[in-house]
Amino acid sequence: MGKYFIKRSAKYEIGPLQDSFSFNYGKATVRLEPDGTYRLFVNGSENSEYVNSARRAYQYMQTVQELSMKMKDAYDQQTFNYTHLHDWLAPSMSRRSLENTLDKLVLKKYTNKPFAVHQPSEVKIRAELEYEARQLFFRIFGENKKQIDEYVENHLQEALNRRIKTWQELSDYHDAIQSQNAEKQNLMYYKEYIEKKEKIENMLNGPSRFVDAEVRKKMNEIQLPFDIELDYTYSRQSQLLDIEVEIPSQILARFQKASLLSTGKVSIKNKTAKEREDDFKLCIYGLPFYLASKFFDVSANIEKIAITIWEMGKKSGYIWVEFPRAEFNDFVKKHQQFYPVYYIEHMWHGKTLNSIKS
Repeated sequence: MGKYFIKRSAKYEIGPLQDSFSFNYGKATVRLEPDGTYRLFVNGSENSEYVNSARRAYQYMQTVQELSMKMKDAYDQQTFNYTHLHDWLAPSMSRRSLENTLDKLVLKKYTNKPFAVHQPSEVKIRAELEYEARQLFFRIFGENKKQIDEYVENHLQEALNRRIKTWQELSDYHDAIQSQNAEKQNLMYYKEYIEKKEKIENMLNGPSRFVDAEVRKKMNEIQLPFDIELDYTYSRQSQLLDIEVEIPSQILARFQKASLLSTGKVSIKNKTAKEREDDFKLCIYGLPFYLASKFFDVSANIEKIAITIWEMGKKSGYIWVEFPRAEFNDFVKKHQQFYPVYYIEHMWHGKTLNSIKS
């Protein structure tokens, strides 16, 4: 289907850390580089005549220690992200859940809003005319009931007809607007219904064009602490998604670690050969679990995912493993944290293609 490059997530990058404090000669800023180098700036200058004064200030070592601990935590987290790709995976959707969703899918219909204005009544019009007549025939002493009654009777039918006509025009206009809204909204509901129905059916049946598009979408969700190149083939008939992944041999998390010194500073050193080998093995064996959890969600028609991990350029192969969908889902539900090396070698019968060394 073509090779795709997936860049490492920026959130896994270790950048410089810095913090500032005030002292007698202004503002001092301590900057700790990812390689363990400490730099001190006074009022924005690294060559200030007050650098030594800032270094003697009590806040200096406090700031250094705080930055050192944060840098160590960053390196520890980087190693954790690199070696725990397999943790806390979510089970993929099941065919049954998709079928249930499809069965419950209902085409929504727009409900017209009622006209909120009540039709004018004779009682209300009569009361309004009586009030109007009292203003016209007002007397300080008593009221001219005969004139009021005559005024009401002379104007009642005309006023009632006029008000009902106006009300009817407004009601008809409201109904016309509602009819237009219903037509537009029902068309939108229908499109949404067809789109949802077609997507669920595609997720159940797994046509090649759909799977290809969804795999590419899933690639955008992949977040790893290193770059990868990914290629895949899909067989609808065999219900198999075959994935080949190439990873770089030079991954920072493989080689470096941080430790705190008695001075309060941090030391960035190379990992031992044993540490590099153990961490790399956890990464290599954890990566297939991470990728399978992503791509099983593409379509319920994918009953098996085969994954091969290569060194970049396919100079050397690391492992091959094939996950059956049902067994993978059951496993993920029962295991939130686990040792991937054991399970791939003993449960999934994965094959080591070459010696995995640091």
